[in-house]
Amino acid sequence: MAGASVVRYAEVLDTRFADRFSSWQHGTPVDWAKESNQIAEEVVYGKLPTPLPIESGDVRRCDEGQIAEHWREFDERLGQSYADAALPVIEQQLTKAGARLAMMLNDVWP
Repeated sequence: MAGASVVRYAEVLDTRFADRFSSWQHGTPVDWAKESNQIAEEVVYGKLPTPLPIESGDVRRCDEGQIAEHWREFDERLGQSYADAALPVIEQQLTKAGARLAMMLNDVWP
């Protein structure tokens, strides 16, 4: 936010992405969740300096603690270049969420 207030930052994002709001408001929450998952796989996890380890076996059995222990060993330090690459995606996803929430609230309380 570079020192901007939350309100000012929201105004900047509104202006930057205003032409995309209507296209973002199509689909369902399930569609949006799938879209977010794809972005996470490609950008958040896909651009890590060290690829994430793939879980083997039955991941539904995490209650026994073996998966938590496995992830405790994974210790990735992210640099500024990773944060800089992620920022545009974070801002776009944040703005999408706001546009979609506004649409849903307007449907409930017209």
